[in-house]
Amino acid sequence: MPPFNPVANPTLATEEAAIKECLKDVQSLSWQMGFHYRRVIDGELWKEGPYKKGADWGSKVFKKGVSSLANAAAVCRAFEQEVAAKYDFTCLVRFLVWAHAAKLPSVPKDPGDTLLSVPGRKGKTEKKFSECTVQEINNAISALTKKKSDELPAEDAERYSRFRAALAELFTEDEPIRLKVTAKGKKGGTTYTFGPVPFELFAKGIDALSRARAPVPKQAPAVVEAAKANARQVVENLTAQLDTPAKVAAFEQNLREGLRTLQGQLPAAPPPQG
Repeated sequence: MPPFNPVANPTLATEEAAIKECLKDVQSLSWQMGFHYRRVIDGELWKEGPYKKGADWGSKVFKKGVSSLANAAAVCRAFEQEVAAKYDFTCLVRFLVWAHAAKLPSVPKDPGDTLLSVPGRKGKTEKKFSECTVQEINNAISALTKKKSDELPAEDAERYSRFRAALAELFTEDEPIRLKVTAKGKKGGTTYTFGPVPFELFAKGIDALSRARAPVPKQAPAVVEAAKANARQVVENLTAQLDTPAKVAAFEQNLREGLRTLQGQLPAAPPPQG
């Protein structure tokens, strides 16, 4: 690792120049970039310019790149330079997001041996941070933050399972299934998000979701359940009343007479056409 010798008495100009040098090789110099950015923000060096707050300085000078500077500063705050140099910069950024979602009481000085619960096709596996890819860390974050399918209404959870199964065949074992579920408020219902996906898989994905979009059978309404209960009660009442052979015979006689009455009320069938 090359020696890092920041100037002893920083100014806004010296730190801006240092950040711009670091931006030429973000992956290797991300920690140093975060260090210089912290100097400007934490030391309020931005007040040397025509800015009302640090965010104004970052947006004006580095435009969209300011988000990378903020990530670098977060990594710099959490880890020493020697530790940060051991890992991929993006992995460290996502690890901090995971640590927040997992509600860790404190961030480890070296996150390498920290176990993450990574969801996959065959369930969740425990993996050390040092062995995780960026996508695996993102999957672990999603597992902690997204609405679980078993917390959704029964119909929505069943539909979500069918959609995931339909998409599973389109992706390899190492790729995530590109389907997310967002459960909104009581009035908003549940939304399903598909993507982003490579262009060549887009049409196949839509087709798979369309084939899986069968209506989910709804539960029997309360009226039907009440009718079933009434029918059961009628049967129980009849059974209780027909407790002797004589009563059964009288009941059968009444049924026969009722059928004959109904038949007599039907119009006569027309004679067959010869």
